Amino acid sequence: MGIKTSEPEFAEFAQATEKLDRKQYKAAYNLFIRAAEHGNALALNSVGYMLDRGLGVRRQPALAMNWYRKAARAGDAIGCTNLGLCYQNLGKSNLALKWIRRAARIGDADAALDLGKELLERKDAVSRRRAKVYLKIAASSPYLDAEGQRAVKQLLSMVSRMERSGVRSNV
Repeated sequence: MGIKTSEPEFAEFAQATEKLDRKQYKAAYNLFIRAAEHGNALALNSVGYMLDRGLGVRRQPALAMNWYRKAARAGDAIGCTNLGLCYQNLGKSNLALKWIRRAARIGDADAALDLGKELLERKDAVSRRRAKVYLKIAASSPYLDAEGQRAVKQLLSMVSRMERSGVRSNV
């Protein structure tokens, strides 16, 4: 399922982002709502974010989760991550992991890097192979910052050395 970004809701989303950057929160929220009503997944996540942080509206974490869920189901990787973080904050680690894994699989490089690191902390070969998959997802992303790129490169190099030598991970 791809992210819907046709012309009208993208224009509203762009206007909303400009308002958000200018700290015109109420106007940004209203524009994000309109773009979300037209099906823009990025706007769905942004509405959730504004509700989560109380920007331009009363802070409503439970309602924010609903918007993050809508964004995630519409294919937005950051919506998946945000939903996962909400579940993590609620102590629901299995649900958190489910959504963060989904975020990594659909392109959130930071989520993929974090999952790769977490899996490398385990001592078994299966986790190491899974870590390698997530690290390759992170490495292929054009959105990973320079620090993340260095970390991925180092970790993939370490995994390759471990595979060649049969050593267990100690990250």
